[in-house]
Amino acid sequence: MMAGSGESEAGGGRKKGAMKIEGYPVEGLSIGGQETCVIFPTLKIAFDIGRCPQRAIGQEFLFISHGHMDHI
Repeated sequence: MMAGSGESEAGGGRKKGAMKIEGYPVEGLSIGGQETCVIFPTLKIAFDIGRCPQRAIGQEFLFISHGHMDHI
C-alpha cells in the first residue's frame, strides 16, 4: 500500500490500515491531545510514544518531535 492512499487490506498477513513507506512497514496511532506514536518496526525506531504503547517499548531508538504531553 502506498502512503496516503487511504487503502487498507484485511488478511494476507497485513494489519488493516497498515502501510509501507519506501518499503518500510509503519505502525501508527494518534489521538489528538492524548497520544501519538509512530513505529518503524524493521528499523527498531519509534517517533514519540504518547501514553507509551507496549509495542513502542521494544524499539532500540526513540525520537521525540517536541515536548507536548501527548508525544512524551
